[in-house]
Amino acid sequence: GKYAVSRKLGEGEFATVFACRAGDDDGAPELALKVINKAKVQRHSSILKSKRNIRRVNMEVLAMRRCRHAGICRIYDVLHSPSSVYLVMEMAERDLFTFLDGYPDGCPEPIIKQVMRILALGLRHCHNAGVAHRDVKPENILVVGEPHEWDEASETKGIVKICDFGLCADIEVSSKLTDFVGSPGFFAPELMMRQRYDGPLADAWSMGAVMVEMFLGHRVFE
Repeated sequence: GKYAVSRKLGEGEFATVFACRAGDDDGAPELALKVINKAKVQRHSSILKSKRNIRRVNMEVLAMRRCRHAGICRIYDVLHSPSSVYLVMEMAERDLFTFLDGYPDGCPEPIIKQVMRILALGLRHCHNAGVAHRDVKPENILVVGEPHEWDEASETKGIVKICDFGLCADIEVSSKLTDFVGSPGFFAPELMMRQRYDGPLADAWSMGAVMVEMFLGHRVFE
């Protein structure tokens, strides 16, 4: 095929992620291949959930194509088969959640500053492009390389990259949202109260929760 799969990286509700390379060239850079199972997306037991899931998959692809920034995981290709949708994306060996395992008492301040700067720039780009991520958390932030390799060019190369736009929302018409999505520990207060909320502001709250976790080495809001 067009891509050679090497190993499994992870699995979610609808999708499995593999490492792959373009063609049969072992020297080609590794990419991430997200395989979305159409049968799991299209739940025959619930037409409403099926439509919602299809809308989310379509929005994920649209958002990643719309948001091109060093701090955002890049999408290279979208393929289809009768059973699956395939997203070919940038590859990173670990996420911020795994990275933080190496800092049980909290990260050094210079690392936090570098990570949060790129994360903030990436989110600002999303919002300017009309996309609210709505699930900002360490598991959805990829880490590229080691801190000692990061330098002043990190803004253009991207030392962290926002990924997994499966719950994102189009805010080009309005940033006011009503559906309750996200992850425990990173919800903005207005979501907890089931109120209408501003997508970019909710993302900013989640980013703040990520920063606090980096400082302390553990989650505060559960």
